[in-house]
Formats: sequence, C-alpha cells, structure tokens
Amino acid sequence: MAASLKKLLISTSVAVGMSAVGAVPAFAGSLTGVNVSGQHLTYGYNGSQTYKVDNNAANWEYALEAGAGNIELAGQTGSANAAGFGTPDGWGGYENQQASTLTGALGGKKYTFSSLTYDDWYTYDGNGNTLADTWFADTWNNTGSGLKAYAAAILKNPTVASLDAGSALFGLQVAGKDVDLFSRVSNANIDYVNDDNGMLNLGLVGHWNHSSGLKFSEVLKVTVGEGDNALTKFLYKTGQADEQTGYTEKTDNVSHSGLYRFSLAIPNDVASVPEPSTMFGLMALGGLFAASKRKNHS
Repeated sequence: MAASLKKLLISTSVAVGMSAVGAVPAFAGSLTGVNVSGQHLTYGYNGSQTYKVDNNAANWEYALEAGAGNIELAGQTGSANAAGFGTPDGWGGYENQQASTLTGALGGKKYTFSSLTYDDWYTYDGNGNTLADTWFADTWNNTGSGLKAYAAAILKNPTVASLDAGSALFGLQVAGKDVDLFSRVSNANIDYVNDDNGMLNLGLVGHWNHSSGLKFSEVLKVTVGEGDNALTKFLYKTGQADEQTGYTEKTDNVSHSGLYRFSLAIPNDVASVPEPSTMFGLMALGGLFAASKRKNHS
C-alpha cells in the first residue's frame, strides 16, 4: 500500500507491524500521566463484573490495569453510539464532531488514544479510499464477522449477502444506515495499555457473543505525537474475540465479555518524551490529510 491513510490501517488482514498476543507480559511499563478528555465512561471491576465509576485520575489508572476495568471513549449511558461522532449539517456533511481522547506517556513516547468521528471514517486518502471503505471490506470479507447477515437484515434483502463489499456499503449508504454502524464501533473500550521492550500492548473489550451476531472489535485511533507531525494508526480486528474475559458488565450481563489483544511495534524514529520546555521531535508525516476531502451523503 502507498504511504497514505490506508497504509496506516491495522487489522487482522492488514497486519503491518502488529500481531495478536496470547497474554499480558509479566513485566511491562504502564501508561503514565493519564488524562481523559471529552465524553467517556470509566468502569471498575469487583472480581466478577464491571460497573461504572467516577471519571477521575485514580479510576482511570486503575481501569487501565489488565482485568481491572476499562475506559470507554465517547461512551454514553443509554446509547450504543459514540458521543461526538457528529450530526448532519443539512448540506451533506457532518458538524459537531468532537472526539474523546486518552493521553499519556508510554515507553518514553507520548500517545493519544481517540474515539472516532464522521471525518475519521469518510476522509479520503491519496488513492481515493476511506477508512469506511477499508474497514467495511475487511469485515465483510471475514465470514466470521456476521456483517453480511446483519446488512441483509437491516436492508431487508437477503440477496445483499451475495454482493461484494463495495456494493453492500453503497446499499447501506443509500439507505442511510452506514453512519449508525460506524458510530457504534467508534467508542472503543480500552482494557489495558502497556509497553514491553518497545512493543505497545493494548486490549479492547467487547462482546464474546452478541444478539446481533456481529463479531468484531470497535475501532481505536492511536496517535504518536501531535499536530501535523503525528503518526496515526487505526486499530481493529474482525471476527471472534481472542478470548473470553470471564466477566460481564453489571447492568446488561453481556458487554465486556470478549477481549481483543493487540501488539504493535513502537516506531524507533519517534522521539522520546522530552523535558516540558522541549518540543516533541516526531516522525514527519506532514500533509497526509492536507488534500483530503469529505465524502458527502445525500
């Protein structure tokens, strides 16, 4: 793939410097200086279930310990959709987009973990592709994801399952059902984050089995650095979770039952976190989105 947004997409079928890991390393560096901004939900753990707790620094750090809870970026009570995803502006685009972020230092480098907005999904790369195109194709072509049956049910047309990914996505777009799908996977629940000898280890909790039949992780935006010099990747997996957590969320007894594990090499050419008076030195990727445009919906 070219050096573009699509090159930065990470999934089970586009494994660029990442693979699933079987267990959390016994000796690993934890994320420090944790701060969460924007709408989010923090979950604690009582030994058998997760439950909502107050949003504060102590609970954030505890939640990011493996098996001790999680942080749902853009999570909101009473809705499965991501807060801040955006609302139609009446002109074919979306406004009021505000991602929720978790920031901290790991392995001597600064990280920002973000929920996704409409523009994250529908920003074009230099090849005319979007995250929506790539994620949908990866998920559609994984027979274990359940997406084909889901789309056929949503569109009330069983023949949809025989379509190629591009045609199926177009069908959802015409029906106005694509945005709801993408919004529902834009509020990832981060279970743990740590560094083990230059590897970023990260876990996302989701469902082991869901009544919809859908099986894939939510999508997490990971950024090293800030501004125009940032290196960004979108992390997700399609299909069955890597393992069962052994617990569920207290109010629905279904959520947080599946765990997706990720291990990603931390770029060596991204500068370590300097003293506060020093600017970050980062991998230059300036202009990656400078020529990007928004995909309109009628």
